[in-house]
Amino acid sequence: MSMQFVAVFEPDIVTNERSEIRTDINSGETVIPVKNNQGFSTSNYLCLGRVGEETTELLKISAVNENDKTITVESATRFDHYKDDPVIQFIYNKRKFYRYNSETKTWEHLSSEGSPKDIEVDNPQGTFFEDSDGTESDIYKSTYVNVFRSMETSLEDAKAIAGGGASTDLISLYRIRRAAGFSDNYSIDDAYLDQYRQEAQGEVWAALRKRYTFPLTKSSSFLRNIVRDLAVGSLWLDQYSGNASKIDLAWKKINSAGEKLKKLADGVYILYDEDSNSDQKETGKGGGLASFPDESTEGTDDERIFKLNDDY
Repeated sequence: MSMQFVAVFEPDIVTNERSEIRTDINSGETVIPVKNNQGFSTSNYLCLGRVGEETTELLKISAVNENDKTITVESATRFDHYKDDPVIQFIYNKRKFYRYNSETKTWEHLSSEGSPKDIEVDNPQGTFFEDSDGTESDIYKSTYVNVFRSMETSLEDAKAIAGGGASTDLISLYRIRRAAGFSDNYSIDDAYLDQYRQEAQGEVWAALRKRYTFPLTKSSSFLRNIVRDLAVGSLWLDQYSGNASKIDLAWKKINSAGEKLKKLADGVYILYDEDSNSDQKETGKGGGLASFPDESTEGTDDERIFKLNDDY
């Protein structure tokens, strides 16, 4: 079962200097004019704008010029910023997520789910994270990381939170992003990816509703890959229009996933739950028999209506 939660932003831990933008700046700029740059350092990160607003961004500081009162960042700004907008120095730029393993009594880093993840300064609630294998009984912790200085806050001091907000999604956004080759493409946000995830899942749910009882298992790599390929194929059709080879690959992914989905719906393939080590329960409406009279049904029906070797 996928778990979704937000790691709450803790400004007293992650920030230490503040100033304001001195003049308006356009997107594409790397030199930020500020009213006061004392205390800002190239080992840290610059947050442009108010935390939680849509155009706020976090960039690595590459130089500080005290005479010109400017701060240079490694990557160009993606949005316009304006005079008197706040600038805040962040000591950390990522959050690292852990799940507690009750068997080994250890905290396991969730690297396979996309951790560490960039601090989402444009999210008013904090940094969104999904654990595709998590349950409501799991316990999580999140630390702060400065990648440049290879520095991480104490896991022992981090606040533990219980799993909550169980998701109906069959695959995490991170897995779709990674499969599509967009892991480092920050211009493609999670909300955009989620549109394609929901469309792919909608197709899966519509195809399998008559054959299987709901909710569908989330512990099936076969089903998860179908959703992934449907979503990735559709993403590529949108992102790579005009690129013939990429479009061809996109249709191959979509068609292959569609064939597998049809075979699940037709009963050629059986949906298997890898967590419970059992087949997904069928409704009996998918065109096949839920069971056939055998020794276990003796006494319930005096006469068998038909046999498997009957001719029709």
